[in-house]
Amino acid sequence: MLQRLKRPSHLALAAALVALIVSGGIAISRLVRSNPAATTAAPQPLTVGKEMALHAVACASTTFCLAVGSYSVDGSSNDRRALVERWNGAGWAVLTAPSPDSDTVLNAVACVSSSACMAVGAQTPANAPATQAFALRWNGAALAITPLPSAAGDTVLNGIACPLERRCIAVGSSKSGQLPAAWVATWDGAGWAATTGATPTGGVDSWLNAVACTQPAACTAVGGYSTSGDHDDPVSDPLIESWDGMAWSVVPSPAPGAGNLAVLSSVACTARSSCFAVGNYSVVNNAYGDDTQALVETTGAGRWTEVRPAGADAGAAQSALQSIACSAAGQCVAVGTAPQSGYAVAAGLIATLGASGWERLPASASHAVLESVACPSRTCLVVGERAGGTQLLAIWRNLPPAT
Repeated sequence: MLQRLKRPSHLALAAALVALIVSGGIAISRLVRSNPAATTAAPQPLTVGKEMALHAVACASTTFCLAVGSYSVDGSSNDRRALVERWNGAGWAVLTAPSPDSDTVLNAVACVSSSACMAVGAQTPANAPATQAFALRWNGAALAITPLPSAAGDTVLNGIACPLERRCIAVGSSKSGQLPAAWVATWDGAGWAATTGATPTGGVDSWLNAVACTQPAACTAVGGYSTSGDHDDPVSDPLIESWDGMAWSVVPSPAPGAGNLAVLSSVACTARSSCFAVGNYSVVNNAYGDDTQALVETTGAGRWTEVRPAGADAGAAQSALQSIACSAAGQCVAVGTAPQSGYAVAAGLIATLGASGWERLPASASHAVLESVACPSRTCLVVGERAGGTQLLAIWRNLPPAT
């Protein structure tokens, strides 16, 4: 089965929701207060096949969004097809997605307008020796495959940003031998060109999960890297890379001191020097084994710093953040996973982040996996799935006023 993201193997979590609202800007100086009633279920995405998943969503406006993922034709985890659904402001429609006779997954999507979107992921053609990066382009009328450069080993694209209609940057990883390396593909309106990302000092493998661009020559990508390459005893640290229009470079980023496994899953930037990245890290818990906790990092004073939860009730064990998006006003929403009681039952929670740290609020959803969020205005759309992939899920959340 295709792997969507490279994550530490023990980070499989109970299915649920975390919504995190943060203030935009370099300094976290405002506490954003939430109204639980502002979270509402939208008309739900249409059912297609079995074991469905929506991995990403992008919106050009509140009346045009594309959600992408995959579904199983016959219930087999090794026979998946690309899934694309369009939101028109009133309901969802399934788009015909060219999906070769192969195991295909769409991991990310970006939209510049209602007639210019690009979705990326990976496919494993029948009898092929390796997984290949895969891309679909939406022109307002139909989806079409845009061929990507071939790579020697397994290659997957996990994230994409399109600062212009004819400029997209997609990130992921490509294996050479047994270890992956950060891989970047750039679209110029006519075709794709590929290159490798920067290599962290001491890193033996690396991967990129997401990218955000405020300008064509100002992009930030996040993921993780390892200095050991030992899959039996994995150790990873957060990876942040910057694009200046000429080359990719590694940006120093904090690694949680208590964790031996840490990864960044998503990034959003409201300005060149104002970004938030989210993910998760592990902490040693001798009574219950390793726990995972949400990880948030932000730029400020020219460097990245970790934003730690405040208070015993703030950072729930076995929680992780998967996606973050920001509105034009600078408010950001992140979604992920967390448990309800113990580690067995999943339920949603909403948390705010301000100068005093995390504030937990009443749950807004339960028994759901929320994977991606987009904020086309002061309203954000969150997508995911529930009940083991038998139902797709969409939730609209109105951003509260900042105080």
